[in-house]
Amino acid sequence: MVKKGFADREGREIDKLLNFAAARLQPSGNYFQASGLRSPAAGRPLDSYHSRDTSGGFSFFCVFITFTLQPCYAIVKTYVLKREQKIPITLNDAWEFFSSPLNLAKITPKDMGFVVTSDYTGDSKMYAGMIITYKISPLLGIKMDWMTEITHVDDKKYFVDEQRFGPYALWHHQHHFKEIESGVHMTDLLHYAIPYGAIGRFANAVFVKSKIEQIFDYRTKVIEELFGKL
Repeated sequence: MVKKGFADREGREIDKLLNFAAARLQPSGNYFQASGLRSPAAGRPLDSYHSRDTSGGFSFFCVFITFTLQPCYAIVKTYVLKREQKIPITLNDAWEFFSSPLNLAKITPKDMGFVVTSDYTGDSKMYAGMIITYKISPLLGIKMDWMTEITHVDDKKYFVDEQRFGPYALWHHQHHFKEIESGVHMTDLLHYAIPYGAIGRFANAVFVKSKIEQIFDYRTKVIEELFGKL
């Protein structure tokens, strides 16, 4: 039932959901044999998964995921934002500041209500696999939880944070640092996506894109106030 051209990433996400459902099932019977449903990413038949509750339950859940969530992922649009800034500080000082999870709050607009809830101190430094949790109020003062993972770190060169739980369908933020004459050249490269298909695209056009740009404009201004400008 998978459409041609279905992206590998979307396929992997659907497969995760299917595996989550399958973990609650036990092998037996041939409940799915007639349907011939297969896992999008791995091409694995689902005819070996049988619900503990033969009246429907998780079997229906698997079918629901395959037929309903798959097209939702297929129409998610990814957006890109890139910002560059030159700062008159040493590479060591730049890395020291930006690789501290708690300093993120210092360069985020106050109206975002951004608070790091992870148990880190000012001496904590980022490492691959680090999980950071926050409270944010991105819209109308409504508080929500956000969780990101630092997935890649190359000391004094770059690090990447990715959303694990939060308002976006995708949040992949690269932070790059390069030593230049009299300072550091810093590049932010953000890939993000909004869930809910056409509604998400409309939301991005109306307010999400401008809100994200405002956040990065604020970051630029505060960084200039803290460290100066090249």
